[in-house]
Amino acid sequence: MFNKVSPLKLALAFTISSFSQLNGQALFSYDFEGAAKDPWPAEWSTNSLGHGGNLNTPKFQLRSPQEGVIEAPFAEETGGTMRTSPTIGDMRMTSVYTPQSFDLSSTNSSMKITQWWLPGTPQAGRGQPVATGVNQLFQIGLLADTGSVFSDSSAHSVWLGGLETSHNITAKTTTLNLGGWNETGLQQTTNTALNVAMVNGFENYLYEVELTFIQSGNGTFQMLYDIAQWEHVTHPTLNTRVMSAVDLTFASGTGTIAHNFSKQELSSLYVGLGANIEDINNASISGTTYDAPATTIVPEPSSVLLISFITPLLILRRRR
Repeated sequence: MFNKVSPLKLALAFTISSFSQLNGQALFSYDFEGAAKDPWPAEWSTNSLGHGGNLNTPKFQLRSPQEGVIEAPFAEETGGTMRTSPTIGDMRMTSVYTPQSFDLSSTNSSMKITQWWLPGTPQAGRGQPVATGVNQLFQIGLLADTGSVFSDSSAHSVWLGGLETSHNITAKTTTLNLGGWNETGLQQTTNTALNVAMVNGFENYLYEVELTFIQSGNGTFQMLYDIAQWEHVTHPTLNTRVMSAVDLTFASGTGTIAHNFSKQELSSLYVGLGANIEDINNASISGTTYDAPATTIVPEPSSVLLISFITPLLILRRRR
């Protein structure tokens, strides 16, 4: 059921929204909803590319709160999970949102992606150096082809990757080095070491990733990110589990990523969420989960600006 909103409040909401979009920034976040173990929504293209000629298919599923995804206060039922196992093999996994492309062809045009990331359980066999690009436990970025994956050399893409460099299974912690990547490899090390607390029953830590790409006009993107850490706690009076902020300034950084997008590709980019696992034979299962409190897709801020001026006029006209 939707709450009723007065016309005046609606007009004000549009007007306030317009001022936040005056810089021409596109926005994207996606809230996964559905039944546990359902496939990802049809608007996502779930793509995979095995290492070493592996043609198996990993699992792209919605997972329930009991399996470690966002829950109250976001009224969440499920999150979008991608995972592989030794029987499936080493795998590059990327889901691409297909209904909407984003135009970043103009210099200084920008896009902000906000997604919550939930790490999986740390597994044995990790700790490879950053330069090898092994086990990127999260990948968030932009692709030119809805049927491709991050790190596929035959398709252009840019992304922020969390490369696992060490782990402690007893303490359930993992260290990630964050970097900017394109399909040819690491382009920018942001010098941020992210010490991540992993899943431990219901004591789930989640990481709110706000990632901005700014088209620099010289074959590069400027990348800015802010990451907040949250955890599940039991509410003292509501008898339910809620999200509580642990550190809203958990990590931040900037970097410059060279890209190989053509002018035409820059005018039609797609959001992708992914993971790259290359040592699955040393683990029982490995994957990652994404979600958000709400779905927000703003491809053309100029349209929002136009609505902000038209809506109050319509309201005034109706009152006359």
